Parts: sequence; structure tokens; C-alpha cells
Amino acid sequence: MKKTLLLVALGAMAAAELHAQATVRTTRGIGVVQAREYSPEGMLDNAIPDNAFAGAALLREIILPDNITSIGAGAFSGCDRLESVVIYSLDIAHVGEGAFPDRDGLTITVQTDGVKARVEGDRGFSHTKVVVLHPTGVAQAGAGNIGLSAGPGGMLTVSNGGRESSDVRVYDMSGRLVAGGTAVAMGAYAVRLDAGTYVVTVGGKPYKITVKQ
Repeated sequence: MKKTLLLVALGAMAAAELHAQATVRTTRGIGVVQAREYSPEGMLDNAIPDNAFAGAALLREIILPDNITSIGAGAFSGCDRLESVVIYSLDIAHVGEGAFPDRDGLTITVQTDGVKARVEGDRGFSHTKVVVLHPTGVAQAGAGNIGLSAGPGGMLTVSNGGRESSDVRVYDMSGRLVAGGTAVAMGAYAVRLDAGTYVVTVGGKPYKITVKQ
């Protein structure tokens, strides 16, 4: 089965704006936010080529599946609206120079300290944040007005105590999108899942949570 890159872009975007050989399937649209799956034919040996997504100014979020082992130089340079990168790979052999922008508002979430060190490189970042999402095994998570809980029967509930709706997406540990919806303001989003560990993004912020039957 071919691995895919999962991205979220603002507004409509042609495949060629992200990758010359991308095939595109729209999976969900919420307002001006569209979630898409891309399967770049140009990804060789589980690598993202140099400048692969350079200049994709509308790109907001990208999730790299666990088969990615190399990210080329300047791969995401010029992605001025990029807010969140989640890397599922447990080991990255190479991250090229300037692969990611260094600016306020961008968070790169990785699975291990080794990948964090590789992404930061020798120079590190002055503005971009790189955080490690360590496995917790918890059944509850959240921050601020957002709360996540995994109840009996595999029911995942995302509660939103804020005044604005939040987009919710649920990924398994291979990076596959398994569920998604909206937690409305002062409300909640709920979905029944199989037992396992998932990464849940709420408004672009990732959480790791374990669901039991």
C-alpha cells in the first residue's frame, strides 16, 4: 500500500502548486479549509526531494507518514502560512539545509528526541518550535479550553469550552486519517474508535491519546 502525505491547505489549491507529480483527492472541506491527500510520484526511496513544496504559500499543515526517512533542502521553504508539521517517522536519516521555515507560529511535532535533533540541526531555530510528542498512554489530554477523553467502548470525545469552533482530525500511528469533524464552540465532537493510540489535532495542535475498548 502506497504511503501518502496528508496536508491541510487554505482554499482551493491545484496539485501542481504543491508537487508537479501529485495526485489529489479532496477528503473534507470546512469553510475555506480543505483537507487533501497527496501521493507524490516523485518521492523516491521514502524521501521528500529538495524544494518539493517550496513556495506553497497556502499550505497550512502537513503530516509526514512513518516511512519518510529523508527531507530535502528547502523542502518547505517559502511556505509562509505553514503552522504545523507532524513527523511520524521514528528515525530520519537526513534533513537538508533550510528544509523548514524559521518563523513565529510554526510548530514541528516529532516522535523521538533523535528526530528532534536531526530537524533542528547544528544551528537550531530562532522562532520555529520543535516538540517531542512522547507516548503517554493516557486516556485524557488537553490544554486551555480543549479537553480530550477516551471513554468506555472506544468513544473519543473532544470538548471545546472556547467561543470558536475547532477542526478535529484523528490519525492512527501510521499517519492515516481515520476520522474528522468539528468541535463547535461550547460543545464537543465524539467518535467511536478501535483500541489503539492516536494523534488528534484540534485546531492544528496535536495530542496523543490511547483508546481502550
